[in-house]
Amino acid sequence: MNKTETEENYKVSPRDRRLEEIYDMTLENNDLLRSLLKREKIHNFFRILYWSFIIITALGFYYKFDDILNYVMGNTIKLIAPGSNLGDITKSLPEFNKLLELLNGPTQ
Repeated sequence: MNKTETEENYKVSPRDRRLEEIYDMTLENNDLLRSLLKREKIHNFFRILYWSFIIITALGFYYKFDDILNYVMGNTIKLIAPGSNLGDITKSLPEFNKLLELLNGPTQ
C-alpha cells in the first residue's frame, strides 16, 4: 500500500499529516543534536589532552634545564659583579680556563 491508499482507508487529515512530518523532523533533529554533542565531547577530550601535553612538556623542560639555567645565571652574575677582574673569574670558573687555553693555543 502506498501513502494515498493509507490516507483513503484511514482518512488521515492534513493536520495529522503535518504532525507526522513535524514528528519525523523532531526525530531527525534529535539525532543531529546527539551527534553534535558526541563530537563536542570528543573535541573537548582532545583539547584537554593537547594542553596537558604542552604544560607537562614545559614543566619537564624546566625541570631538566633548571640546573643549567641556575649555573648560567650564577656565572653571569659573577661576570657582571662590580670589582670582578679576569683573575677572579678564571679562578671561580674552571670552564673559563679551558676556554682561554683553547683561544690562546698550547702554552710552552
